[in-house]
Amino acid sequence: MKTLYLLLFFFTFTLCAAQQQNEGAELIQLNPADTSKIEYFDQKTFDLYYKPSWFYEDSLVKAKIYMPKHEIPKLSDEEIMDKMDRIPTLFPFTFNHVVKQHIDQFSTNRRQLIARSLGLGEFYFPIFEEVLSKHGLPLVLKYLPIIESNLNPFAESHAGALGLWQFMPRTGKSLGLEQNDYFDERRDIYQATEAAAQYLKTLYGIYGDWLLALSAYNAGPGNVNKAIGLSGGKTTFWEIRPYLPRETRTYIPKFTACVFTMEEYEYYEILAQRPSAEFFVTDTALIKDKLSIRYIAELTGMDSTYLQFINPALKAGIIPKSENGYTLNVPIDYVGQFAALKDSMQNDPYLAEIKAKVSKVVVPKYLVYKVKNGDTLGHIAVKHGVGVSQIKKWNSLKSDKLQIGQKLILYI
Repeated sequence: MKTLYLLLFFFTFTLCAAQQQNEGAELIQLNPADTSKIEYFDQKTFDLYYKPSWFYEDSLVKAKIYMPKHEIPKLSDEEIMDKMDRIPTLFPFTFNHVVKQHIDQFSTNRRQLIARSLGLGEFYFPIFEEVLSKHGLPLVLKYLPIIESNLNPFAESHAGALGLWQFMPRTGKSLGLEQNDYFDERRDIYQATEAAAQYLKTLYGIYGDWLLALSAYNAGPGNVNKAIGLSGGKTTFWEIRPYLPRETRTYIPKFTACVFTMEEYEYYEILAQRPSAEFFVTDTALIKDKLSIRYIAELTGMDSTYLQFINPALKAGIIPKSENGYTLNVPIDYVGQFAALKDSMQNDPYLAEIKAKVSKVVVPKYLVYKVKNGDTLGHIAVKHGVGVSQIKKWNSLKSDKLQIGQKLILYI
């Protein structure tokens, strides 16, 4: 077994040519309305899984995060372009007022995200860099999961994209990421990073341009190809940008700004908010029998929430029975206890309980309501404590019109 330094936290993209040179980058005039609403990952999700207790309490770091805006260092456009040109990468950055808006966001309102990303990056980035380097990809792509998931392997989008790299189910399967009732490799840091590198390499092979490749990573090659067609055959991101989905129009500027702020964090006086290092040092154990996280934690004295946390790929808190075994991450301080008790981990009492809970069938209560003279959907909804949209959905109603004597199913 080898020791793994993991950091796994909570927090979209199908297979799929903006060739902007760093030298002499020009300010491109775009419609300001395009970026009137700069959106970031769900704040509630961010706060839930980035627990303060999992980071060192540092008053100086905190003071820098909440630094008054008028004290935050500012850069002129010329200074930003000069610094951007000095980033040691072949990735084609472009600076314009859209990118500048996002840089302003990251360096002011999103300082905590940058601070925590710097801290988490001490664990994540070496893993990302090793895989990206193996595939010959630009190392600045290590910052992509900040945009995708806030470096949170539990992150799930409203569309169903999952994990650090936010793979959709079908895309994940096409890249060899197994998904079943027990575990989802889209949330596994190593498996998902390898898949992401393969995916990005394929997209670059299709378009020959990193800005279009990342656009396809976000929106899918179909949307990128459609935008190219609608633009009259243009082949740069900034030319086809107006024809891309709204989220994708901000994706490249947001990524560019994120990279710049992460690279220039010292200038902006942002300090790394480091997680407790010893908290994330783990070893691995091969488990062949079906066991629950709860049972393992109870026998060894581990915290079950933390054990689930460092094994984000497990979906139901159960390790499936497997001939080849399942690799479980175990806190380094508990490796000895785990090894001593491993052979006695039999007859897990919680498996039946979990199965019963999953198998329990709940029959919804409902009533049949007969529409009377003067009834409206709003009146019926208020009377029974439900929503108008629910009544319409339950009864496949396309309008609000009702007929006297009409029967409606209401779930209560």
